[in-house]
Amino acid sequence: MKAKPTPDADALKAALRYDASTGTLFWRVRPRSISAAKFAVDPRAAWDAGDGYLRVGFNGKSYLAHRLIWKMATGVDADMIDHIDGNKANNALSNLRAVNRSQNSRNAKMYSTNTSGVVGVFETPYGRWLAYISVDGIRRNLGTFGTKEEAAEARFRAAAKLGFSQRHGKAA
Repeated sequence: MKAKPTPDADALKAALRYDASTGTLFWRVRPRSISAAKFAVDPRAAWDAGDGYLRVGFNGKSYLAHRLIWKMATGVDADMIDHIDGNKANNALSNLRAVNRSQNSRNAKMYSTNTSGVVGVFETPYGRWLAYISVDGIRRNLGTFGTKEEAAEARFRAAAKLGFSQRHGKAA
């Protein structure tokens, strides 16, 4: 899945100022679409559209703020950008990294539909606990266990060995 291309890095840098330590974008030049009163109160360029990600309106289009920040910092559009700490609004450059789909999934939170409380672990119809891990789209069974704790331990060991983040599978 290709991301929507962002504007030219030089155009972004001419219009926006980025504070890398806080991850905040500020307008250098006020766009015509922003009233003078609003700009005087809050010169920040990004807003939360309700999904946790910050967005910026630029040249009549809406962009994810972290994508503009990445373009300003590196000059390239990444297919995927991961928020390392899982906070979608934390756009500090030290919290962003370009990743592929497989790498991004290794830092994913636990799905809300999870019933065991441990990612990659579920109870079988026979009362045993099965542990698995998916890597590069391939599901690898780690075995069946007598207790949920044993299955969880096998899953945690496999995740650590395969380079999953410590945040992977934690509740949001």
